[in-house]
Amino acid sequence: MFGPVLHNFSWQRPADRDGPRRLVVVDLGVDSTDVVTVSRVNGRLEWLAGASLAKAGDDLHATAEQLTAELKEHCADTPYVSILTGGRGGIVRLLTFPGQPARSETLTQHVQQTLGVGADYAVLQQVVRRMNEGEDAEYSVLAAALPYEEIDILEDIVVNAGLTPVTLVAEGIAAANLAEAEPEKLPEEGAVGFLRIRGSTSLLLLYDGNDLALARQFRVGADAIIESLMSAFDLDYETARKLFNSGSFDFSGNISGDVSSWLHQISISLDFIERRYGHRAEPLYLLGPGQGTNVLCDVFSEAAGRKIEPWDVLGSLGGLEAPPGLAQSSETYALALCEAVRIMNRGLENEA
Repeated sequence: MFGPVLHNFSWQRPADRDGPRRLVVVDLGVDSTDVVTVSRVNGRLEWLAGASLAKAGDDLHATAEQLTAELKEHCADTPYVSILTGGRGGIVRLLTFPGQPARSETLTQHVQQTLGVGADYAVLQQVVRRMNEGEDAEYSVLAAALPYEEIDILEDIVVNAGLTPVTLVAEGIAAANLAEAEPEKLPEEGAVGFLRIRGSTSLLLLYDGNDLALARQFRVGADAIIESLMSAFDLDYETARKLFNSGSFDFSGNISGDVSSWLHQISISLDFIERRYGHRAEPLYLLGPGQGTNVLCDVFSEAAGRKIEPWDVLGSLGGLEAPPGLAQSSETYALALCEAVRIMNRGLENEA
């Protein structure tokens, strides 16, 4: 169900040989901290709970103490924790190099140079596609880089909360795993896209057939549209957010330069895939911030001139059922749930 994953920048899995039987996964975004608890019982996985903790923000130093305290309280009955992190110094990109894949050490150097990072970053890479032969040969590498400083802070938070770390995964890698957990959405012929939008960040993944063809991160998200509405209609944030969620506004005439640039960059990426591979990336599956998802689908459909659909993921994650009251907001927890299922499927396979 799940393909290879880039994870564990510095952590290992010290749980029992079949993996943890109960696991908390923390999706640590800049503007939200979304937490799920999943257990493995009698040969099946159960999603027990979902919750939102204090937002981590851009400065983990400033919020580390509060996050530690909230995790300690929230995870009192669950010792094992995995972290998804994104939106700060982390980088996830798909890189293309000429020739045949280099040896691991040489490839790491190529990736570091291309990403523009030094020895203060942990770097992982994985060859995901080989193209052409002979003199025209080239290959694509999915690369993730995370500052050692951020890794150290996250490890301190987990350990000080009295928890056992299982995995540390870049948000972009978790999104790719989620996309590839839904093989019916990846066409044998043609191209398709996946777009995850949070408050202040977003991530675009484009596939040609079953192969990842492009990965881009943006430091702009749904909040930029809300801020445009605040400026255009002289509204406070809460009123503008309600207007955004309702969809009852003329989007085209009320966008900021940041939003316009964001939409333009996504359109450029879509056009690039069509020129390079001869396939139009459509539909684009959108994983949005709860109530605003349908509005964002309309916004991007108009801007990109193609079909945009909500990215409904529950049916692809091992038959998990949403706890009461969470079914309508499952997209908020999608990446965390995917990581939990990826880890705990090992235990299910061994139990079978």
